[in-house]
Amino acid sequence: MGIFFKIVLPLSKAALASIGLMFAVTFWNDYTNFKLYINKNNLYNFQIQLRSMVVDSDILMMVLLTQQQFLMQQLSWLSFLS
Repeated sequence: MGIFFKIVLPLSKAALASIGLMFAVTFWNDYTNFKLYINKNNLYNFQIQLRSMVVDSDILMMVLLTQQQFLMQQLSWLSFLS
């Protein structure tokens, strides 16, 4: 047991830290259960709220770009008719 605590454990600290970090990141990014079972916005975790903010901003940008493209098409028709 002395060899384990004096040699093996100090050499494996980096590997154990990496495994622990990967487990923490996997747990942090697992928001599938939250999306399936929680319906109230005030019960969402930070990851779900952050994702909804990003998705909402992407949808807003798509709408604005679509409107801009529509206006550009209308302006090109007006310049064509002039």
